Amino acid sequence: MIRPSEADRGTDRGQAVTLNYTIGIAIATVLVTGLLIAGSSFVGDQQEKAVRSELRVIGQQTAASLETTDRLANTTEAGNTVRLERQLPTNVAGTAYNIELVSAENPYLVLRTDNPELEVRVDFANRTKVTESTVDGGTVAFRYRSDGTVTIVEADT
Repeated sequence: MIRPSEADRGTDRGQAVTLNYTIGIAIATVLVTGLLIAGSSFVGDQQEKAVRSELRVIGQQTAASLETTDRLANTTEAGNTVRLERQLPTNVAGTAYNIELVSAENPYLVLRTDNPELEVRVDFANRTKVTESTVDGGTVAFRYRSDGTVTIVEADT
């Protein structure tokens, strides 16, 4: 039987330890990278859900204010105006947004953000004709104008 010399055994063993260490580091790196990618995807999804939820709530508050303005407008005498201010958040989950009032047979609101790119539509009931407009988040004013239309504008600060 041929036995490897003591010198050969030491050399082979040293390479195996180094190779095992390198492979272990590589596997650990791949696992950590996978966890980071999965974690960032999870955080991004959660942020998108939070933004969408906040936009829905803000949209419902805005719609309620438009409906209130509409009701007040229908109780005023011809030629009078109505102005109602509402303080809304300036951003949602750290990102700016805007509110678009869309004039249609059944008017609606569209709330948008750029990062993440989201759009939420909120319908509302209105008897008074609306004028299309777009405002950024923050303090906004709902106006019934003497021409018989309701609009939304950025409030004067």
